[in-house]
Amino acid sequence: MVTVHRCGKFIEKRSGVLSYELVQNISLVLIEWNSMSTSRKKAKGPRETYSVRSARVENHDVYCDGGLNSFMTSGRGAELDPAANVYKFSSTLEISGVFIEPGDRSGEPVKIAIYGDEFEENEFLLKVKDFHAVDNELRPVYKKKGNRELPVYALPNGLGIINKLRGKNEWQGWYRVPAAFAAVLLTVLNCNQVVYLTITECKVERTRWIYRLALQTNDPEDD
Repeated sequence: MVTVHRCGKFIEKRSGVLSYELVQNISLVLIEWNSMSTSRKKAKGPRETYSVRSARVENHDVYCDGGLNSFMTSGRGAELDPAANVYKFSSTLEISGVFIEPGDRSGEPVKIAIYGDEFEENEFLLKVKDFHAVDNELRPVYKKKGNRELPVYALPNGLGIINKLRGKNEWQGWYRVPAAFAAVLLTVLNCNQVVYLTITECKVERTRWIYRLALQTNDPEDD
């Protein structure tokens, strides 16, 4: 469930899909989907720590699916938002590699499932104004700079999460992108060159959000 704060009102939005599967030999992982929330946060929040991580891609797998929404065929149509799409098309890229930098993760395996989803593509069209911070009474927050009042923006969550597996020096995560971008990523993976994965990670309290994800053929260590 995604709750949107707009003009002091609360709008509940049910996407009908609250979890994802990591396919192709990855254990089932159920993650409550909050990363695309448009909720406006309070102006003050936990401290964020940013880092950029690079890995050499060693393997990738692809899974594509399309057809009638599974909630309809399983008799669970009543759980869907009435405005939900009857037909659903999605793709999953599973990228496996080994971290090469920075040194604290060098040599550790990483596996990222990238979901290309057309079901909620409007979520990728959020604007900066959607994250104008509000106070406890839902009034927009501003800060003084000279004679001007500038808006204060809350930090949006990332498009995915990465975690270290308990008891292992291995990392596993997921990331959501528009379906068209997933197709571009697949083109890069099939270019017959060494490919590198770079992610921008933001740790907020105990959660490691993925803020950006990139594939490239030039070695990041040479940049």
